[in-house]
Amino acid sequence: MPDAPELEGLLEFSKETARNSGRFFVGREAELELITDAAKVWMRDIEVGNVPFGLVLISGAPGAGKTALLHHLVQNPPPSVAALSIPLLRLSSEAELARSLKDALTDRAHRATRGIRPMGVSANLGVAKFTWALPQQAPATLGDLERGLSGSKASGVMLLIDEVQTATPEQIQMLSALHLGAAGIPLVPVLAGLSDAGDVLASGGISRRAVEYDVRLGTLNAGEPAEAVRLMLDEFRVRGSDKNKHRWCREVEATSDRWPQHLKTSMTALARELLRTGGDLEKANRERTFRDAAALRTRGYEARRSPDMVDAEAVLAEFLTTTQMPVGRRDALDALRGLLDGDPILKFEAREFFGHLVHQGVLHDPNGDSRYLCPIPSFRDHLIERGSIAKDAL
Repeated sequence: MPDAPELEGLLEFSKETARNSGRFFVGREAELELITDAAKVWMRDIEVGNVPFGLVLISGAPGAGKTALLHHLVQNPPPSVAALSIPLLRLSSEAELARSLKDALTDRAHRATRGIRPMGVSANLGVAKFTWALPQQAPATLGDLERGLSGSKASGVMLLIDEVQTATPEQIQMLSALHLGAAGIPLVPVLAGLSDAGDVLASGGISRRAVEYDVRLGTLNAGEPAEAVRLMLDEFRVRGSDKNKHRWCREVEATSDRWPQHLKTSMTALARELLRTGGDLEKANRERTFRDAAALRTRGYEARRSPDMVDAEAVLAEFLTTTQMPVGRRDALDALRGLLDGDPILKFEAREFFGHLVHQGVLHDPNGDSRYLCPIPSFRDHLIERGSIAKDAL
């Protein structure tokens, strides 16, 4: 008798939480190979006493799979490299960063007895083992961390930090010490953020990056979204014929446009539909599933519309409609300036509004050549539609 569907797993997966990011990770082989190579180069530089090349920056529009890639790296770090994922809030001070690194690298039982639990920090040390050699003393600086830690010197530590486009000047100062190898231990900074992440880092003094290790995420390759759906159906022991499963995999891929966030949205809707059927794919309603997926997608788009975007939604719609994409930065500024100046109510400066659109993921520089486009066609259509409704209401 076949195993019953794993409904508790489906229920957990159906929730819109960051925990599910990258649960059924597929593709990104070229990007992972690039990061693995960067880790080798970084460690080699540290071992021979050279200043390391800089850092790895993963960039992409909202929903491109940056967080999923970081989660995957925690679970599957490159050979001979430990992996630590630390939220930006841990970079509030050098002492906080050093303490969080120490807590994550040293024995969990020791950390529990000290009552220190670095919230949001996850680690995969693999075969690397680190011990804290200074009892009863917390590190106050990265130098203290180096002196207090002992472990496998052959093992590097990949430090993963997400959402770096939101970093404050103080947090960038902490990152600066890491990206120049000042920690004394082989920390490989791997940062992820939107298109403006590089500009934010450069404004704080982190401009030393090797362009060949910039990782830019776009759509998944053909067949990869379908593979993710197949993994989900198998993991939760969903009932159904192979023919029907194959059909669902193909249909979910088609509706996702191979965009990771859309794929997750469709898989979430499918998980919710399977909960209604008790895990029986033969009873799943296609129309309802994809209608629910579209509603989740729209809700995500609405959440990304900031108050400034809502105030300027008619102007934004006209900009997206009339401007030839991709558009150079200067041409985009000229177009926005003309539209904003023509509105007597709006008081936005074109340069600030352009930066805001990049920060919100409306505009994205996919190739790093200062040519921007709206990276998600359906998001562009949604913004144009909302702007048209606002204009008609005037």
